[in-house]
Amino acid sequence: RTGADKCLVIRRYNLKILHINLDVEGFTWFGHNRVKHKKAVKESGGVGFLVKNSITKEFHIDIIDKEHEDILWIQLRSRRYEYKFNLCVCYLTPENSAHNVDPQNFFSDLITQVFKYQQDCPFYILGDFNSRCGYSKDFIEDVDDIVDRQVIDVHQNKYGEYFIEFLLSTSCMIMNGRNCSNNDFTSYNYAGQSVVDYGIVPQEQMDNYRNFMIISPTNLIEKAKCLHYMDGRNSIPDHALLSWDLMFNCNEEGAKKSNVSKKFDFNSIPSDYMNSTEVQKNILSIESAVVEDIQSLDTIYDEFVSLVKEEMDTHRSEEHTSELQSLTNLVLPHKLEKRGGGGG
Repeated sequence: RTGADKCLVIRRYNLKILHINLDVEGFTWFGHNRVKHKKAVKESGGVGFLVKNSITKEFHIDIIDKEHEDILWIQLRSRRYEYKFNLCVCYLTPENSAHNVDPQNFFSDLITQVFKYQQDCPFYILGDFNSRCGYSKDFIEDVDDIVDRQVIDVHQNKYGEYFIEFLLSTSCMIMNGRNCSNNDFTSYNYAGQSVVDYGIVPQEQMDNYRNFMIISPTNLIEKAKCLHYMDGRNSIPDHALLSWDLMFNCNEEGAKKSNVSKKFDFNSIPSDYMNSTEVQKNILSIESAVVEDIQSLDTIYDEFVSLVKEEMDTHRSEEHTSELQSLTNLVLPHKLEKRGGGGG
């Protein structure tokens, strides 16, 4: 690519300039644009995901919810394993914006969507909330086992109060300042620096993330060696890039083992099946166990099933490979770098 192309990609990553279709080489765009006002000269902005094609090769990606104008949900389903997760991108317009929305209604809609999708599969939310949280806790002290985040922006606004209420209502937490290799401000403008862009995850999924970092627009452009292209036609974006590693708790070897289906020949059961001294001892132990309630009965039953399975494995006569695949402990070697935001 040329230097000009790199600059174009950097600007698009921040998704501050949106069109009906976003075409960047090596990426696929999943977007949700606002309805253009009849008196507007240009497009009104929107939200979306710019996804590397290497990831689309690994996952089926579908838009599953775009009911709210500035909220978009997509689902990623593995092409090889029984695994899926949802991603959500949001944009809450600033206070006193010409395209202003009610922040309480915005977060209420988002809460409804979280409750709708949280039982389906893991989910993650990211975007520009124009919410400054200061030192407010995004968890309940002495109840949630959560480590405090490193606070960069000490100020708080009204949107920040609503944002914290949303996090507490959904048991979600902010990634900024946690598991991070670099924490910084995310917004840069004439009024100063602030943190308004966030990555959000359910509390129990925080350990799935590594190396959270915030890269300032200037550092990003310098790294791409595009600073000399920032002239009258191209300006430096006013929002930083948020990046992190998303790890799936899986194991390739375990996945391969799951493809093996066991087959037993019951026409030739060996004479020593279930007759060893150790097995007979375990059977007597199970028979003499006291059943006090349904839970203890389940435990006894599970012990017996395990014993039978172990004996069958020991005397198994044949093994073949099944076409069925299941996800056990796969660690996909992809760094899922989703860029979310909005503009207007």
